[in-house]
Amino acid sequence: TPAPNGGGAGGDDNGGGGAPAPAKWSYAGETGPSFWGDLHADWALCKTGRYQSPIDIVHADTLPAPADTPITSVTLNHFQDVSASITNAFTNAGFVTFNGHAVEASGPMSFFEHRGVWHKMLQFHFHTPSEHRIDGQLSDAEVHFVHQTLTGSLLVLGFLIDQGQTTDPWAQGMFGALGTGEGEVQFPMNFTQFLQNSGVNGATGAPFYTYSGSLTTPPCSEGVTWLVFQNKITFSAADINKLRALEGANNRPVMPRNDRAITRRID
Repeated sequence: TPAPNGGGAGGDDNGGGGAPAPAKWSYAGETGPSFWGDLHADWALCKTGRYQSPIDIVHADTLPAPADTPITSVTLNHFQDVSASITNAFTNAGFVTFNGHAVEASGPMSFFEHRGVWHKMLQFHFHTPSEHRIDGQLSDAEVHFVHQTLTGSLLVLGFLIDQGQTTDPWAQGMFGALGTGEGEVQFPMNFTQFLQNSGVNGATGAPFYTYSGSLTTPPCSEGVTWLVFQNKITFSAADINKLRALEGANNRPVMPRNDRAITRRID
């Protein structure tokens, strides 16, 4: 998960009056994850942080949600679309691009409620293969929906992706529009369809794990609330291969759990 303002992304030399070039990072070699914390002073947490993401979520080591927890599962009631008055219930145009590190999309304008606080969705992006593991197992890919409160607190909804016969309908328009390199293109986005495909729209809600972690790319800022869902999304082999061709392997290795509690909202 990149920084909301893109500040963690490597870039070209700015060539501005002798100013230092922005640090570059990647997923391999001397600018890979093992060295992120040494590439820039602001990225020290990538090396020294104790609450980093992603992690391996071992179900047997998770804690059940307390009986009085405000969210035991996520339902459609926890989502709100502020553009519903001018669009068709979460249907909106989005823009998808390859930013040099990940396939990233913006839109639609929606909010997610967690513990009584609304978080605005900033963007979503993909990692191939997945960054989180469940009981040691990687998935073919992972999508992160990055949200932020008015005070700047971050929350990420993480959905694992497995290969199937077809791509879930909500993402088909996106892959049809996605090009072969960097550059932004528009695509149709139906968030209601995504929620239905991922089980969020059911009467009982979608089960998930939650813990406190970090961004998974520089600057690796901590204090990020993670919700990693149990229900997996399905993409076709062709679309997973398209992600791989664009992104390469862009998953940060799992980080130590240390003394963090992982809570399950799972029956």
